[in-house]
Amino acid sequence: PSRTTLSAEACPACCKLNRRPAIWEYMSQARQFKTKHANFKYSEERVWLNGNANQIAKDIRRTLVPAIHKPDLQEAYYTSVNNILNAYSNFNKNVGYVQGMNIIASCVLYNVCNSDYSFISTYEEQAFWLFTLLLEQYSIKLCFSANMRKVFELSDSLEFNLQKNQGSVFNHINRSDVR
Repeated sequence: PSRTTLSAEACPACCKLNRRPAIWEYMSQARQFKTKHANFKYSEERVWLNGNANQIAKDIRRTLVPAIHKPDLQEAYYTSVNNILNAYSNFNKNVGYVQGMNIIASCVLYNVCNSDYSFISTYEEQAFWLFTLLLEQYSIKLCFSANMRKVFELSDSLEFNLQKNQGSVFNHINRSDVR
């Protein structure tokens, strides 16, 4: 049978479908990150609404979802992304929620669940910890700060490296007045 017809429960232990979430978790060290924050209870915090709930709800409907053809599975995907974002806004109240996080959360969830949408909620907490790890440990949260310092820093770094390593591309972009 094709990979998409197998559920995680029906899939043998050696199947890629079962291994992919574990590999993401292992390579990112998300389990250690989760252990470090053991006092944060995802199952409780994902439903604890705060001042970000309305904006998250608006942005969820603007989030592109994978090609899920069953409306109930699409709704479950939206719900999981919403839960991840709501929990993160409770995890880091200083950052809260900012537009654009929905895209990152959706991409993380999509990669963790690996097209196994029938069991999307089983991957939700793992996707939350991976998403949170990305924002916290790799300083992506700084891209969402009010002054967007990290965005400008990354932009300057990109420009420097493009000019240094791909001078002809850099010159073409400058001649084309691409901003």
